[in-house]
Amino acid sequence: MNFNLPGVKTLNLSGPILTRIYEGKITRWNDKAIAAANLGVTLPAHIIVPIHYADSSGDTFMFTQYLSATDTGWARKMGYGTTMSWPAIRGALGAIGNSGVLAAAAGNPYSLAFIGIAYANQAAADGLGQAALLNKAGHYVRPTSATISAAAESVASTTPADERISMIYAPGANAYPIVNYEYAIVNSTQPTQALAKAEHDFLTYAITTGGAPSFLSKAHFQPLPTPVQALSAKQIAKIK
Repeated sequence: MNFNLPGVKTLNLSGPILTRIYEGKITRWNDKAIAAANLGVTLPAHIIVPIHYADSSGDTFMFTQYLSATDTGWARKMGYGTTMSWPAIRGALGAIGNSGVLAAAAGNPYSLAFIGIAYANQAAADGLGQAALLNKAGHYVRPTSATISAAAESVASTTPADERISMIYAPGANAYPIVNYEYAIVNSTQPTQALAKAEHDFLTYAITTGGAPSFLSKAHFQPLPTPVQALSAKQIAKIK
């Protein structure tokens, strides 16, 4: 969760605080609920500029899942999805894609936006802060290699064979609450042996620690936990 808040370097936020911001019930940065989560931080009285994706986005899907998991009112009234009918709030902004949301946040002081982790370096270069979010264990955590991996490890043993699972609001003291697996959807039966082998080899490379991490780290992604790598290998083996 990125913020453009002049003079503020660290910020704690929770699901219920975020739902009230995006519903227009919390409108200023020095609201008592935000202040209570940020003791010792001087918050401005300026109006909050909430930014959302105006197009279909996996980041919207994950973010609104977090809101639904932490606020029953939001779950009942709004739910979650790749696209949302966001509440009409004075001053709120919609933008297209990660780059558009990033530009809107960077160009609007006192704004708040959820931006894909792959854009973390650019967000920092543009002067945006990264808020800590309240996780299921009651701790405020930022998205780091340790907290993202902690979330994945916390659900590794309960990930089913088909690997369909939500990792949002995962348990674990150090788990970042907005994390997901990345999926590749392919046909198990390919038209040629050569294509089947190419897909098998590429996907095996992608899930193993032998090659993928050098690319994952550039996007702030993390390798799969070892038990989940094994599940993925079984899925890949079905490609013929």
